Parts: sequence; structure tokens; C-alpha cells
Amino acid sequence: MNSWLRRQYDDIKGHLKYELLRTVVLSLVGGTALALLYAFWQRLKQVPKDLYLLGGLFILSTAMFFYLANRLQAFRPIQRNQPPKPVPPSIPIDPKKPNLKCEIQEILFHVESLGIISNFHILLRVRVVNYGEQEVGVTKWSLIVEADRQEQADEEPIPRDWKIRRRAVGTGETVKQIDKKFADSTEPFRKGIPQVGWILFKLTILKAVHPPYSAKFTLKAKDALGEEHVAEFGPRFLEETGEISII
Repeated sequence: MNSWLRRQYDDIKGHLKYELLRTVVLSLVGGTALALLYAFWQRLKQVPKDLYLLGGLFILSTAMFFYLANRLQAFRPIQRNQPPKPVPPSIPIDPKKPNLKCEIQEILFHVESLGIISNFHILLRVRVVNYGEQEVGVTKWSLIVEADRQEQADEEPIPRDWKIRRRAVGTGETVKQIDKKFADSTEPFRKGIPQVGWILFKLTILKAVHPPYSAKFTLKAKDALGEEHVAEFGPRFLEETGEISII
């Protein structure tokens, strides 16, 4: 009997029949409960007040409330056994083709306020290693910034007067030139030789106070053969390790 009721419940759940039946049952149960409560209250007014009786009724009603709450929580429709979804076979990587592994090592921001909009210049330090045998260069870099929504940042050249200012305990302040710029480099990525360089992107949004420190950054590198290589950073709170200085 119990299994039959379960099958009927699974069959009508989510349909109009289920909604009508639920409305009727709730109406009957609610009306009956109100009638019984009213009759009990009228009867209680005719009986001399007894604190022990009231306390016992309160404890009994509380125990019944928690019991019914646990029963309702435990009564859930049985999920029918479904075969597990097949795992798609992994595509083997051809060791002869380029296989660029990119890692975002550092992110710096420079904010440019223009009235109701703000330009966030996002400077990335990226480490790239080619694990494939064929050397290749990158023809396009792109960046997706995902906070409340996804935003596409545009690549732009790094200005020559930009430098990186860092402050460290004991060593004081240092200012260094941005040494390697991937956008200006024509050197291909050779197998097993890591290269570290900088890439600059610009994200234009409505007026904002702070850069997207806790966003998720997705960097995409499109090589000369048309293959796309992806690296992700975050989401996590980003603590800047330096600042962009315009000298």
C-alpha cells in the first residue's frame, strides 16, 4: 500500500491534479483544525484554570509540532534510479601540436574616471609554457571579467611611461620598468621554455569606486594556428602587490 501511494505521488506531483488535490486537502485540514481549536477554547473557558494542565498541553503541543515537522521533512518523493550520465571521453592531446599553459601570476589596476563611466586598466603578468613540440606565437589575447556579470575587456598597448611601484618592508620603495610586453613580442613560444610577460586590458563600465578585486578573470590566448588556450584566476579577493606609476 505504501509503495502504491508513493507511485501515485510521483505520478501526480507537478501537475494540475496534484495542485487541486493539495488545495482541497489543506482546506479541509485547516478548517477542521480551526473548528477543533475553537471548540477546545470554548471548553477551556468553562474549566477552572490549572497551570499544570496548561503547561502539560504546551509541552505536548511543542513535542507534536517537532514530531510532525520531522515527519514532513523526511517524507520526500523517491527519486527513481537513473543511469549515470556517461563521462565524455577526454580528447587526447597531440604532443606535436602547440599546447600553451598560461598562468596569471599578478594583476594590477589603474583607474581612470571619466564622469559617469570609469576605465579600469587591468595589467596582467602571465607565465606561458609550451608543452607541445611545435613552436607557435599568440595572435590575440582576450580577457573576460566576471563579477556580477560577464564583461569583455579589450587588449591595449602598454604605454611607455608606465612603471610598477612596489613597497616592501626593509627594502623601501622600488620602481621598475615593465620589461617584457607580450603584445609587442614576436618571439614564438618554444617547447619547455617558460616566458613571463605583461598584457594590458581596458574595461569600461559605469561609474564604479573600486576595481573588481574579487572577480573571476578568464584569459584566452589564440595562437597562430587558430587554437585557443585558457587560463583562469579567482574568484577570490585580490590583494595588489604593487601599483602602476605613470612617470
